Amino acid sequence: MFSSSELKILSHIGKGSDTAPVLIEKTDLARSQVYKILNSLRKDEVLRRKSGKVILENKTHITILVNVLHASREYETLSNHGLDILAELTVPRSVRELSMSLNIHQTTVNENIRGMMSAGMVEKKGVKYSLNAELWPELKDLAISYSLYRKYNVPA
Repeated sequence: MFSSSELKILSHIGKGSDTAPVLIEKTDLARSQVYKILNSLRKDEVLRRKSGKVILENKTHITILVNVLHASREYETLSNHGLDILAELTVPRSVRELSMSLNIHQTTVNENIRGMMSAGMVEKKGVKYSLNAELWPELKDLAISYSLYRKYNVPA
């Protein structure tokens, strides 16, 4: 689960911003916040630092996520529980099913789903939601990869 600021930083790293000073400039985040996020992402093995440069770890879900962010800038939509919800939508599910499987309040799931529907990422069929693979083909890859990573905590 990533915050909106973490996703913004990952997106900029994917675009070639590979040092903390450049990330500070590009993201308009406070210096201390950028360093705190970089340290947190390093501890979570999302990135590493080498010779002052920031390098993304070679993990499928990270690569696909950065590509999706680069194309969409959907930081808010995918932040917090957004990726977890996407991972569960590899098969159609209702809000109640999502809430129960993720142990997240239904109101929170509804808010996330609304944002995803607004971005065209998710579509509703009856009472179930599914990924809109026609509009966002890379989301299915991201959802599957992130789901496998969450399940096994290994790169997909």
